[in-house]
Amino acid sequence: MKALIEEMKKKRMVEIEEGLLMKKLTSFRIGGPVPLLIRPYSEEGLLEILEVLNHWGVPFRVIGKGTNLLVDDCGIKEVLIDLKKASNFIRSEDPILAVGSGTSLEHLLSFCESKGLSGLEGLCGIPGSVGGAIKGNAGAWGYEIGDRIKYLIVYTPQGKREKRESLAFSYRRGPLRENEVIWEVGFELLEGDPKEIREKTRSLRLKRMKTQPIGFPSAGCIFKNPPNGPPAGYLIDKAGFKGKRRGGAIVSPLHANFILNLGDATFSDVMGLIEEIREGVFKLFNVELELEVEIWS
Repeated sequence: MKALIEEMKKKRMVEIEEGLLMKKLTSFRIGGPVPLLIRPYSEEGLLEILEVLNHWGVPFRVIGKGTNLLVDDCGIKEVLIDLKKASNFIRSEDPILAVGSGTSLEHLLSFCESKGLSGLEGLCGIPGSVGGAIKGNAGAWGYEIGDRIKYLIVYTPQGKREKRESLAFSYRRGPLRENEVIWEVGFELLEGDPKEIREKTRSLRLKRMKTQPIGFPSAGCIFKNPPNGPPAGYLIDKAGFKGKRRGGAIVSPLHANFILNLGDATFSDVMGLIEEIREGVFKLFNVELELEVEIWS
């Protein structure tokens, strides 16, 4: 790793940070060290990174805003790539809106609101990046980001650039293959009245604030909703887990599908609650809950 770090220091189109704690990079505020974080300044910088990592045979992960992650307190061994500087753009190519994967969802929605572009309002309040949202096909209130995507531009670990227009999205699952890096997404949106879009977004944002916990670190919904039957939050609530605490982690008293970090929660605390919930829900309802949060260990 030392040799790789020295190699990266020679690159002019990237910046690096060594030994960062993942708790500083995730909304859960949990997680140990990552050996190297690399932020390219441009598309050319990303290509440099991929070329070096591929040459050295070094595994990597891509991180967005870290809002759907639970990371082990021991940290991870892979190198992290962060695209929030390199791939942070919105470009109108009528009728397509080209958006960089490192762009925040809130910035994208604000842009759409100002330009009278509709179709993504249900994503308001989701604090992630466009790339992360695509990876998990984020959605709420009947909206899914995959419904409005016309194409993706991705890079393979070997640096090959591909544009894909045949895309298979499913519930909380995007079309990304292992180790691929999303660079750009093309959205096909609808024209609308900016005032009406603003009001719809405001209404959904208020609804989210009333029904989901704020004020403590979390990773959003822990479990996916089962394909048939009541949502995960309902099942967890009826199984008696609301307010259940383990160490510094607690099942939200407001929304049972959220686990909150009260300030000193560990990876073990959260995983312990996850296993308790899974066992309790299965015992009572014969339903196996599937994780929505991504686990890095």
